[in-house]
Amino acid sequence: MDAADALTIRPLRPADRERVLEIVADVWDGHDYLPQVLDDWLADPAGNFQAGELDGVVVAVHRWRPIQRSIAYYEGMRVAKDHRRQGMPPVADAARLHRMLSADPALAAYAGLDPLPDGPREVDVGYLEELLRGGRLREGAGGRALALAGPYFGGRRLIASLVAGSGAALQDLLLALRYEADADGREGVGILAPRDHPAEKDFLAVGYDQPDRGWEFSILDLTL
Repeated sequence: MDAADALTIRPLRPADRERVLEIVADVWDGHDYLPQVLDDWLADPAGNFQAGELDGVVVAVHRWRPIQRSIAYYEGMRVAKDHRRQGMPPVADAARLHRMLSADPALAAYAGLDPLPDGPREVDVGYLEELLRGGRLREGAGGRALALAGPYFGGRRLIASLVAGSGAALQDLLLALRYEADADGREGVGILAPRDHPAEKDFLAVGYDQPDRGWEFSILDLTL
């Protein structure tokens, strides 16, 4: 049985604080943001801050909060050092999302890369795991749409640097990005889309402006 199968999921409690600090102590060379937001997340009734417990010991944490109907924002996914690479979240989630992306024609349109403003990254399981830890993944209903998103260009806008999926699930997710940006006080949302993205009609259907087709990659913009 995988370790993930034996995991008990429960709400994180204030009493777990010291254990969470132990888990994140080696993340980003000791500069993880989680200790700074831990108390706020514990007190926030709008979010679900959860612990993964194995044999009575907390070995993983994550938080998710709804940003629209059927759309959740996952962040703060962490796994204790001695329990990583054992099929637990976020590793299991990263592998699942990679399978979904690999079957979507959008990934081929991006040439298998996340075209970040500061340089492209290959989209593999390890990279998706990194994004899950950093809160940069947005997943649509039933796993039928996915966006890699973050506050780029000085943080004024929320930018989806890679978008996959189609139809109602993707349109709901794209609208949820708009609500997220609005709630965070940003000016708008953009999609970094390659020429002939298979879901371009979905982008336009929910109000993202037609890009300049002269560029290999263009930002379709939705101003709030």
